Amino acid sequence: VLDGTLISESNLFILLRAAPHLKVLSFLSGICNNAGNSAPQLQLQENTLSQLTAVHLSNTEMDITTLDSLCRAAPRISRVNLIHQIREPSLEENIPDSMYASEVYLDAETYDSSDEPIHVKKIFQPIGHDVILPVEQYRLAVFNQITLNPEPCSIAEAFILGHGGDLNLKPRTIPYSTDEIDALDFQDRGLLFYGSQRLYVSDDWQALASLSAEEELLRYQTMPSHHPIEIQYSDRDNLYYLKSPQKGWINIEYTLLVNRSSLRLIIENQQENSVFAAFTNTPLVLEKEMNRGQDYLIAINKQRKGSCRHRTLLCKYLADRKGKSMRIINNDCHSFVELYDNNQWKKIDLGGTPVTVIMDESNAFNELVPEKDIIASSTSLEQSSLAEAELQMTNNLFDSALHVSSRPQAQYANPSEYYAHCLNGVKKRLIECTSSTLLTGLRFALDKYAREQNIPCFYAHTPSDLTLLQLTLKNATRGQAQFESSFYPSALGEFITQNKRGVLLINYATFKASEWVRYNTLLDDLRELDKQRIPDDLIVLGLLSHQGAASLPGNDFYSRFDVVEASPVMVDEVKEAIPALPASSFPPGQEKEARVINLFNASDWENRLLGAWVLNKSGWKYQSGLLATWRKEGVVAVEIQNGLWESEDFCRFWQEVQFRKQLPNECVLTRRDGYTWEALKAYFCQQAGKPISKQKFHILNPSTLDYFFKQHQVVGLDLQFKPGLIQKAARAKTLSVYVTRALSEHDWARLLTQCQAFKVILQVYLGVSVRLPESLQDPSKSNLEREVLNFKQLTVVESTDVDTTIYALVHQKPNSVVLDVTGVDSGALFERIQGEVITEGSTKKLSFKQHQGAFHQAFQTGKTLILRGVCSESVVDSMPLHLRALESEYPNATCVIVCDNAAAFTFVT
Repeated sequence: VLDGTLISESNLFILLRAAPHLKVLSFLSGICNNAGNSAPQLQLQENTLSQLTAVHLSNTEMDITTLDSLCRAAPRISRVNLIHQIREPSLEENIPDSMYASEVYLDAETYDSSDEPIHVKKIFQPIGHDVILPVEQYRLAVFNQITLNPEPCSIAEAFILGHGGDLNLKPRTIPYSTDEIDALDFQDRGLLFYGSQRLYVSDDWQALASLSAEEELLRYQTMPSHHPIEIQYSDRDNLYYLKSPQKGWINIEYTLLVNRSSLRLIIENQQENSVFAAFTNTPLVLEKEMNRGQDYLIAINKQRKGSCRHRTLLCKYLADRKGKSMRIINNDCHSFVELYDNNQWKKIDLGGTPVTVIMDESNAFNELVPEKDIIASSTSLEQSSLAEAELQMTNNLFDSALHVSSRPQAQYANPSEYYAHCLNGVKKRLIECTSSTLLTGLRFALDKYAREQNIPCFYAHTPSDLTLLQLTLKNATRGQAQFESSFYPSALGEFITQNKRGVLLINYATFKASEWVRYNTLLDDLRELDKQRIPDDLIVLGLLSHQGAASLPGNDFYSRFDVVEASPVMVDEVKEAIPALPASSFPPGQEKEARVINLFNASDWENRLLGAWVLNKSGWKYQSGLLATWRKEGVVAVEIQNGLWESEDFCRFWQEVQFRKQLPNECVLTRRDGYTWEALKAYFCQQAGKPISKQKFHILNPSTLDYFFKQHQVVGLDLQFKPGLIQKAARAKTLSVYVTRALSEHDWARLLTQCQAFKVILQVYLGVSVRLPESLQDPSKSNLEREVLNFKQLTVVESTDVDTTIYALVHQKPNSVVLDVTGVDSGALFERIQGEVITEGSTKKLSFKQHQGAFHQAFQTGKTLILRGVCSESVVDSMPLHLRALESEYPNATCVIVCDNAAAFTFVT
């Protein structure tokens, strides 16, 4: 009850947030006002007052925004009593309380289920150039201090952001001018940006919007004209601040000069950092409702959850612990950090949660805004600290998160001049890149430039490319080869043999921790690889980006290079060098009849495209890849259906194909995703129950899927490939399957496409927990009965005390064998095919034998087989296949599985 109370909106919200179980609010004849309130601004989040059902506001003064916030926080309100006029907020009341606050609360809410868009105002546009900086790069507020709430608190008050001491303002003489500035006059110093803001000015200092920590305010003008304002520069925040003795709303227009090196840092660091890229937008798992700030921070770090504001807070905390100068930069839709490194503030973007951004472009700016996440802020408390072990983040991870190269940068007039600089004869050079995108672009740009200058260039993407010899089949003539093999020059070996001078371009970002030392000989004074000398005139040019790197090198690695430098080239300058991925349609007017390859998102795409050696009885046969066939036949268009476009290796493959011109120059690549389900569903028939005992059917799951396309069988000493189950069923026209584990949409499409090719109807019985992809779901069959197979030889026992259960079983059945199957694959347990090399005269060949595993051996001896431990998916998938094969031959044999995950065995009760 707050009847007759005079209270500010912020204090009212503080009270309400402390009463989440409030059911009725009485606020009769009260006044809720924001005017003159200097407390930090709080927000009522939606559903905060989930139990509030009635609000009495008769004769209470309250503005419409406060009432709206109250209603959003209490979705169950069924009655609101109003006997007064709701006020529209005055202009002064629209001023955020946090504008002048020295501290603001930061919540630990890592999950936002709201679909509410973020409304932002576009402030800047370029002058005389086309470099457009999106709104999430704006610098609106700088926080130099963070505090973890030392007391048990709600998730909304977990942390405090503080500006940190005196502004350290310095007077600046900035002309008041309505004249436009000629960008040509400043092109040697940097780029110009026009800014426009509407501000409520008073005798309190407030910041102008900024783009860079290194910028210069060249001129300004106001409306109303010549409104008295004072502008000074803050050395603490690297922001321009203004105030006025005359309170009121003004429009201020101004021009900023941003130097190019600072702008380069802004653009290069827009990508997410690898350490924080794994963070998700999901709720924190907390044991208590009220926790200390350090508890929330530990949970954020351990669970890898949080949006941009939580990532920057964690990063700033760790920077403070390591004695690094770092600050948090907030704007209306994003948060990032700036690190003071090598006498310069450098921006680091740690990524965020995608949201919808609605931009006010009333200044007639035109730009699409990339999605980022909202910045939520609130009020203040005291400092706290964590024990070093509590966050459990290693120094290496943190160094990776903060790494911004402090290496010297070469000066160049254009990118080509820099590429020439890189090939100027320095034998061992390392270029550090600020992002993986820059590394990729620089790789293609340097390779292209070298070839244009007739300088041989070899690119090693992974350490496996850095070998001079490779194992190759001998006598590989006419597509046939004997088993005997020898070491032959690899691609790199042939390159070095043919080119005594040239460039070896190495992507060091793919190196694992165990591989740095192994390849150090390549960087020694007497350079070697595979114990062979490397030509003296071969330039080793390394590229490294700490973003997305597999591991980080030590100082010993850097010391082996003659030159280590940061790339001065910007991403925008090398993006065009990166070959474009195939488009979803032909360019207008270039429609062509295309060769089609449907990859079904399967992992065998490289063998299908490049070719591979396959076993043929006791020898090998080479199957040519489609890429060579297309090149030979001069195809003019290729349509790649259902490719693995989320795979970095797959995308890089097609970029290399285009870069190296492995297809005819006029060949156009396109992509198409999806399947013609209406046609495929004609070969899919879902059945009720389970197959009858005498019915011939097959077990279908991810582990048995390949049997439907091809099978192999040991005949004598040879391994022969046989048609798959679908092709074998072509005469019968139907094939019955029982599905024990769900298949992906791609696997079903591949299966049904094969059925379509051989005109076979697939009669499908689904296991009790198997779910079909949406494309195959039929609402009319959603209630079809499902049954488990229930093999009489198999018993699955779920136990919380496995040892005790097995002890009892062994005493009940003395003639038993106990096997721990943890880490055992299906081949070792059931049956496996083993090959060995035999010699017949002067010829070596492969000989194959099929061996039975412990499962079959136990059944044959009549012993009870007790399996314990964690069964792999392949063991679970193969179990019903082998039980069916043995149930008639050994009807009295038994198998007992004792585990704590009986739910995995969906085919038994």
